[in-house]
Amino acid sequence: SRFAARFLQGKVILDDQQSSAWLRGEDIQGTFPMPDLPAHTAAVFDENNRLLGRGKVFTGRLKNLLPRRILF
Repeated sequence: SRFAARFLQGKVILDDQQSSAWLRGEDIQGTFPMPDLPAHTAAVFDENNRLLGRGKVFTGRLKNLLPRRILF
């Protein structure tokens, strides 16, 4: 996206396998940087710097906050 480069914090980048799971509405297991933002919400990008949505960072997982009505 044209504004992706402006995200300096609160950004999580997923690999291809994680991105596919994310777009199916799944939460992602793993260690992610805790953004210093309210409610630990992060912008989620794929490896090609495309915005996939937003997620909430917890210890050990990234919760998918995509609305269920738009998932495939």
